[in-house]
Amino acid sequence: MNLTKSEVADQLGINRLTYGRLESPTRNEKVRQSTYERITEWLAKDY
Repeated sequence: MNLTKSEVADQLGINRLTYGRLESPTRNEKVRQSTYERITEWLAKDY
């Protein structure tokens, strides 16, 4: 897949800024548990 950061955030069901926090290797910020749940659901969607 060749998606923009905004497209990935939309597919995950999270805000673009939240996606940026998760993606950055230098930032160690906390995000909500529901964010991790959405990512896990997205990863497991096709299985």
